[in-house]
Amino acid sequence: ILSKNAVVVNDIVLNPNDMTFQGDNSNITAPNYKGTVYGNGFAIKNFPGPLFNKTAASFKGLHMDMNIEETENPNFGAFARQLIANGNAPKVEHCSVSGTITMRTAIKPSASNHTQAAMGAFTGIAKGVHFENCVNNAAINIQSVTATDATTATSCPVSGFVGYADVANNIFVSFTNCENKGDITFVSGEQPNSSYYVGGLVAVYRGASAVTTFDNCGNSGDITMNANIGSFNVGGIIGYSNGTADNPKTFTF
Repeated sequence: ILSKNAVVVNDIVLNPNDMTFQGDNSNITAPNYKGTVYGNGFAIKNFPGPLFNKTAASFKGLHMDMNIEETENPNFGAFARQLIANGNAPKVEHCSVSGTITMRTAIKPSASNHTQAAMGAFTGIAKGVHFENCVNNAAINIQSVTATDATTATSCPVSGFVGYADVANNIFVSFTNCENKGDITFVSGEQPNSSYYVGGLVAVYRGASAVTTFDNCGNSGDITMNANIGSFNVGGIIGYSNGTADNPKTFTF
């Protein structure tokens, strides 16, 4: 079952008023699912949250159309909160996101005293995933993302595709023929120990040394950062990436 494919045979239009979800129960946690969801060019409309919570699935020809306000979970993506390779190499091909995505969530402190809210139109966190022929048309609005503990160091990456990108199975997140067309507006909370990141395709890109490609990609959406406290990193393609002389990171555009 974990390798079976799913096929969408027509548009799926949901009425949020007819559904009741609580917290993460609005999406599927399936980290071992490695099948492909074939959208056949159809759309899922008005889904009340990410399609998956965490998965290793691939997606092809599926469109997510949503007008959603996220208040429960600081990680968000229309396809998955976390899309992570699990012995495979997930691909997202010929897919899109449209509508409006608004986040109004408080970041809860963790045991490490450092918390993160990762938001991307496609997925909040991606590891070992390739995106090809995809576009984001959704407007993204981030408002009052703060920590519940004023002394906690927080990190909030926001992007038109992937909030936080990293390596998995020695596979790196890469993009071919992808564009962010959605406007991104970030109004931060008053969090003194905070770091904010915004990128058209990736907000934060971490991982070991590798060559990562952005082939024929672009950003045409307006990016607006409205914040007066903390540290800020903003870029049209990548908001922030780390590397050292001993462990360099190389991007090919």
